Amino acid sequence: MNKKKLKKLLVEYHVPIQILNHMVKVTALALFLGEKIKRSGRTIDLNLIRWTGLLHDLLKVCDFRSLDPSGFKQKVMESDLRAWRSIIKKYQKLGHAQACAQLMLRIGEEKISAIIIKHHLGSIIDPDPTARPTTLEEKIIYYADKRVMHDQIVTLRNRLDDLSKRYSKGPDQRILQIYATLEELEKEILKTANIKPQEIIDAKISNSHSFESVVSYLS
Repeated sequence: MNKKKLKKLLVEYHVPIQILNHMVKVTALALFLGEKIKRSGRTIDLNLIRWTGLLHDLLKVCDFRSLDPSGFKQKVMESDLRAWRSIIKKYQKLGHAQACAQLMLRIGEEKISAIIIKHHLGSIIDPDPTARPTTLEEKIIYYADKRVMHDQIVTLRNRLDDLSKRYSKGPDQRILQIYATLEELEKEILKTANIKPQEIIDAKISNSHSFESVVSYLS
């Protein structure tokens, strides 16, 4: 992956600005964690984290229930609507994680694909252990994505409450199981990174070197 290829994909699939903003913040948080872990002596691929973070929700629009222009933080053009309808028609049954993973495979980005397929909410409790996030890169992308609601860093509880309201019709034991497993993942990642939970706040990440470096890849 490179900057030119990344920008081409973002334009080709008409990524909505709110999705792009989400991916930027997830990437910044993931790199912040990755850099801390690398300083502890662990081997970690920061470039892979960067590219995956900036592409993990590339086809997120396929999960959208509505394309009402008023729900987007941008002026929606007819070309956007055509592209989004096409994405929904082609990928809605797959869901955005699997759809994006398949796309990455088609363009020769196997490593990115392998992480993206494991970032969807339920992967952390998948009955198949090989389908769960297991590498440092996979765990960091999964965790960072669950700490960012829209483009703001929130607690795991707030994030999962929001997801539960959007995708569940009532009390969901599966969400409770995911939350418990995520808490353990959070402890593992923060211990490895040697940081405290209170260091994961929006202002700190937005002002970090990681955030600036991510934005530079889109300029």
